[in-house]
Amino acid sequence: MTDKHLVGVSSVFLLDTEGVIDEQTQDYSKEYFYKTGVSFLYSYNSILNLQFSLFSSEVGGYFFNDRSYSLSLKYFYKNILTKIIKNMENIDSGLYKDYDFNINFLINYEGVNELNPSIASDQSSYPQIGYGIGFSKEFKGNNYNSFPELFFANYKYNNETSEKRLILEVPVEIKIPPKDNIASPNGFWIAPSVTLYNLKDAVVGISSGFYHNF
Repeated sequence: MTDKHLVGVSSVFLLDTEGVIDEQTQDYSKEYFYKTGVSFLYSYNSILNLQFSLFSSEVGGYFFNDRSYSLSLKYFYKNILTKIIKNMENIDSGLYKDYDFNINFLINYEGVNELNPSIASDQSSYPQIGYGIGFSKEFKGNNYNSFPELFFANYKYNNETSEKRLILEVPVEIKIPPKDNIASPNGFWIAPSVTLYNLKDAVVGISSGFYHNF
């Protein structure tokens, strides 16, 4: 999705299954955690993404009254190898296109009731801010493009606790075929993901949506 201006809307679903131990009976059981929501995305020139998300969460069969939200800003420093070697003499930059990649920077703010099973429930209502760095690469196809991203982020709560997240996401853009030799400004995407909280508890997710280029 490389046009200059893009607006998109997507739906998000996250699922975690975590084993819990009853403190009184010491029985072990599985507890399911769901997080569903909708995201609004604005992208500029394929280097800057601004995303606002609204979520609702369910754990242990009860639906929480509070709703959570997040606001994230992602910056892509694109084509690192090309930038490094373009001024070098006697080097064919075309040889490195297959290995070129981007460095990504992330800042994210998450509001109240941001649940995750790797921290105590009495901490889950604290707002948190996260920042991270990652890598991504673009793979172009005839009818679709994919943009695998790997992020390492650190989140800090306002009660001074913190957690680390390792995020792997693979957005895939599905293009709408041109009509009368005119390219369509619209398209779809789907993005499976896996998030490791503190490098031990995994949450799987998937988002899908549509976009319009201006």
